[in-house]
Amino acid sequence: MNPGDPAATAGGAMKRIVCATDFSEQAAAAERQAVALARALGAELVLAHVGTEAPLWREGFYTPDVRAVFEGQRKWAADTLAAKAQALAADGVAARVVVRVGLPWEEIVRLAAEERA
Repeated sequence: MNPGDPAATAGGAMKRIVCATDFSEQAAAAERQAVALARALGAELVLAHVGTEAPLWREGFYTPDVRAVFEGQRKWAADTLAAKAQALAADGVAARVVVRVGLPWEEIVRLAAEERA
């Protein structure tokens, strides 16, 4: 980290931490570590989730409502993370939510670069 980098603070501590989740038990464990780190460093925590695009297939198990199902999942993720961010803020940890659609690994790397985290 360069001293002039906006992600740096006095003493070289991180200012922003991106914590991506797929809502698994392993992701919850990583989130606990990210929260502890954000609290210790006084950093902002960016809670993130990346969902996949709705498939375009029109046969098999997929129905015309498949896009609505995927949108419902995206909304659930956003609402769940917003509730976590609100609880963290009440507990003194600055947090916000980012929910994207795409390939998870690509979007998480892109988000970390954008956030300079």
